[in-house]
Amino acid sequence: MTAGQGSPRWLALWRPALALLAVAYIVGLSLHGGRQATGVAWFEAKGFLAERESIDIREVVVSRQGTTRTFRRGERDEWLDAAGHVLPADAAAKLDFAVKLLRVTAPERHIEPAEMAGTTPADFGLDRPGLSVSVAGPALPRFSFAFGGLNPLGLSRYLRIDGREGLWLLPKHVSDAWSDVQDLKP
Repeated sequence: MTAGQGSPRWLALWRPALALLAVAYIVGLSLHGGRQATGVAWFEAKGFLAERESIDIREVVVSRQGTTRTFRRGERDEWLDAAGHVLPADAAAKLDFAVKLLRVTAPERHIEPAEMAGTTPADFGLDRPGLSVSVAGPALPRFSFAFGGLNPLGLSRYLRIDGREGLWLLPKHVSDAWSDVQDLKP
């Protein structure tokens, strides 16, 4: 081949075969149905209260270092403080968000009692829990839990649930949301 004469002769011979192969590939894809889904799935709540709606929770009690805050839903489903005053919209939104996280956020891990043999609650920051929460409703028995210390990576907190065996690891953003509720201005 000399300069300016175009493509090599072997390429000219293979072009029809490559075009036929490309057409066959496209036809094959169209008959097969295309690519598989790439990780898109329907959302499913997997939190501790996944079977309940947030509105089912009518009372919330949050305690930290001797300070307890109590919230109840009013007749129109608005959040009230212990004195019966309606919470401001931003405070109610923080409380609703924390309740929602109990429904939708799956625990990262359940630590069985056998795995904790030879440890103490202090090893998990649960000897003096920093933050305890209790939620209840007419059709929901009281669900109480306490957040412990951070896991070694600092991304999750240990959680003890009253009346259940073992501990759970729950993402830190859940405890942060409940801490925000405790910090609401009275």
